[in-house]
Parts: sequence; C-alpha cells; structure tokens
Amino acid sequence: MSEVAGFCTIKHNTTTGVSVDVKSFLGKDCRVLEFGVDNGVLVVNNEGTAIGMFDKEDVIRKFECDMIGDVIAPPGLNMIEQMVYSVKVMSRKGGYVPLLRNMVIEASLQRGKLTDGFLFENQ
Repeated sequence: MSEVAGFCTIKHNTTTGVSVDVKSFLGKDCRVLEFGVDNGVLVVNNEGTAIGMFDKEDVIRKFECDMIGDVIAPPGLNMIEQMVYSVKVMSRKGGYVPLLRNMVIEASLQRGKLTDGFLFENQ
C-alpha cells in the first residue's frame, strides 16, 4: 500500500489548518496521506518536516493516486497491475524524470483526476 493517497493544493488564506507550521503549506501543492470522509485532508509539507490537517474549504484542488516508488499511478491497482504500470512508465522513451513527475502532478491537479496520458503520446 502506498503512503501517498494523492496530492492537493492548500489555499493561501487557510482558516482551518492545524499544524505546528501551517505557513509551510499555504498556497503549495502537498502530498496527501489521507482523504477524510468529509473531503478534508491529512498532508505532508514539501520539505517533509510537518504534517497538517485541513478541511475541504481550504483545499483548492486535489486528485487521488498511488505511488509506486517515484511513479504516480492510478489508485486501486492490485500488486500485479502496479508492477505492469510501473514498468510501462519507467520504460517509456525518454524515461521518467522528476520533471515529468511534476508535470503529471500539475496536470492532474488541474483536472481533478490522474492525468498521465501525455507520457505515452508520440512514442
């Protein structure tokens, strides 16, 4: 099971944030450890130094995914499907570098769901 449940962007002017260092989350894309049933989030800041909780009104955008190593994968895949997907992504022409990972995160945040089809275009 992945330690990352997805990604989200926290508002600049949050009103519900609970963390030792709330400022380290403001206006940033963060890794989500857990999505609450009320659409709140449990997140880790980009530096990996703080955990925070935010209610749904302070989340600008989000998407769910799993992580297989550094590869962002669709949520809910079984172990075999995860291995197949990971090999497909890692063996793509041009590789899977941090820049592409960040592009997948940004495109997915904009659409509200995992968006990685561009990785396999023009191969």
